[in-house]
Amino acid sequence: MKNPSDFKYKKIENSETYVHSLNEILEFGVYNEFKFIRAKVKVDKSNFNTSKLSTNKEPEYIDTTVFLKVLIEGKAKLFSFTDSNSTKFFYSIDDIEIKPLIYKKYINKENKILENKRFRLELKNNLTHKEFVTQNFQDLEYRKKELIELFSKYNELFNSDYKIFTTKNEIIKINIRPGINYSTLKIQPNGQGNSSINFDSKFSLRIGLEAEFILPFNNNKWAIIVEPTLVSFKGENIESSSQLNINYRSLEIPVGLRYNFFLNSKDKLFLNTGFVFDLINNSTIQIDNFAEGDITSAQNFMFGLGFNNGKKTSFELRYYTGKNITKTGATAQSDLSSLSLILGYRIF
Repeated sequence: MKNPSDFKYKKIENSETYVHSLNEILEFGVYNEFKFIRAKVKVDKSNFNTSKLSTNKEPEYIDTTVFLKVLIEGKAKLFSFTDSNSTKFFYSIDDIEIKPLIYKKYINKENKILENKRFRLELKNNLTHKEFVTQNFQDLEYRKKELIELFSKYNELFNSDYKIFTTKNEIIKINIRPGINYSTLKIQPNGQGNSSINFDSKFSLRIGLEAEFILPFNNNKWAIIVEPTLVSFKGENIESSSQLNINYRSLEIPVGLRYNFFLNSKDKLFLNTGFVFDLINNSTIQIDNFAEGDITSAQNFMFGLGFNNGKKTSFELRYYTGKNITKTGATAQSDLSSLSLILGYRIF
């Protein structure tokens, strides 16, 4: 996520690892993917944290040597630099000096947060062309997407060969996830001397729709997952002349993290962990002698191990820890746990 001060590489997969730093390298990159160049520039060290904003409107520059990330190459070049503070943008026209685009948040005497957007005037004065009008700059925001669009248009107007180095990383994946649950339910009546009542383990179908939000760091290894899932459990048990019947239906909503282990350029293993909410729907429990018949929403945890073949399909084995689905204050406690085998198919 941040611009590096050094980098590691191998000449071939099984060779030794080499490390190079700012002092040794003019530029490095991966062809058609990304590129960094070494440059001595003015970097604004103002704090962008809202609680620590300066009352000084002007940037607080220091001269420093960094690796700038190249966003666009051409007649007009655009660069970015990201540190723990913020992302700053730099530009250069016709290979002349690389300059910062001036933008800063600050606080005035009335304790209001204002913005110094002098970068608009800078670009208006330097990206000059008869087809550029004031409107191109007066509403321009200090964001990568808008700046790339502006610099691209400028290079096109001058028929300049230019190259954009920003890859379109996936942000979200949508998967439909049918599967089979193997569930176990145990009822424990309250009070001394009451033994637990075990229902036979049951197979049932489940169907889920998973949204996977890819986090933009660590080579896309991390993701946030949300998967609304329809599940059910139906069973009966006769213990000591008491008959128990349960018809449990729920919309479970696991929310958690996924970590990917890349096996090669396509295949990967993944680990899931998360917290599971549920919304009960038309569920009933009938217990003759010693427990109330209410079922309530409950929460539990899930842990999964899966495989993705790099195309559209995936497989996962997932365990859901036990949860108490009987109403708080009832005369019995329950423990419902599941083991799931899930097939995933990417639809978006």
